[in-house]
Amino acid sequence: MIKQLKKHYPNAIVQPTLPELNHYYCFYIDTENVYIAIPEADISQPELELLNSLFPIFSRTLHLNQGIKAQEWYEFLLGSDTEIPEESKNDEFRIIQYSISEYKEAFELKDIEEAFHNIFSHPVIPIFISQTEGIIVETNHPLSLSVQDLYSAIQVFESDFYFKIHFFLGQFRPLDYQLKRLYQLEQNLFQFALQEMTKERIHTFANVFPLFSLKNVDSTSRKLLFTRIFEAFEEDKDLWNTIKLYLENHSNTSQTAKQLFLHRNSLQYKIDKFIEKTGSDLKSFSGALTTYLACLDYEGLEHGNKKMPKN
Repeated sequence: MIKQLKKHYPNAIVQPTLPELNHYYCFYIDTENVYIAIPEADISQPELELLNSLFPIFSRTLHLNQGIKAQEWYEFLLGSDTEIPEESKNDEFRIIQYSISEYKEAFELKDIEEAFHNIFSHPVIPIFISQTEGIIVETNHPLSLSVQDLYSAIQVFESDFYFKIHFFLGQFRPLDYQLKRLYQLEQNLFQFALQEMTKERIHTFANVFPLFSLKNVDSTSRKLLFTRIFEAFEEDKDLWNTIKLYLENHSNTSQTAKQLFLHRNSLQYKIDKFIEKTGSDLKSFSGALTTYLACLDYEGLEHGNKKMPKN
């Protein structure tokens, strides 16, 4: 087994005692009575889940999660333990995920943990997965953190720690086995958002799922289906943002014009010309939704420095 793991993870370290290494996942191979430490960067999330189910995990992250509740939740959500943590059966919980990047200097996780406790008005359970990733278990509470509260917290975090941080606010649900499944689904959404929606700092099911669903249609088909809309955006490079903002403002022309520093009549002219060129019915729910998905897709193409195919 060790030889196979070393072949797959050539940077792994094997030794008879538990390694104390930063940025490594450490596993105990009981059949050979040794520990193997694998760099975090070398393990994908599916591989980590597989290794975690095969071997007892002794990663540095578990040593950092010293509290009994943090360890129980870690094992329930990320480990092989199927025992539900001991909490009030009447409460609902959500999992808030975070990811840290672009840090300019080293930081202590105990300071991060303290900062997390300070931004919530009620007790929460921070759990570290690695130096730069983790989750926060929050109980549904009248003072539960709002998206706006979290935006304010991001500003404080980044001014204190000199890094960039993204969050995913999970959905509340009762404490049962479906909560673990929900967290796994939300993990996929968060990883997708970190790759495809890099400008956004706070993600939720509602703002990630439309683009996530869209990306399950192959790019060639999407370009064909959205041809008329994309052609209109190509003629006016700012039009996609104008239409997207207009739809996000519930088709409120005055509010959108104010945000874009345009005269209301100028904005209405742009919208009318767009409708005329594309045939999109922005007044219907289905027409507005389809156009909004096209805006999201075109935004991804623009940020990916991709060119539209010529007909």
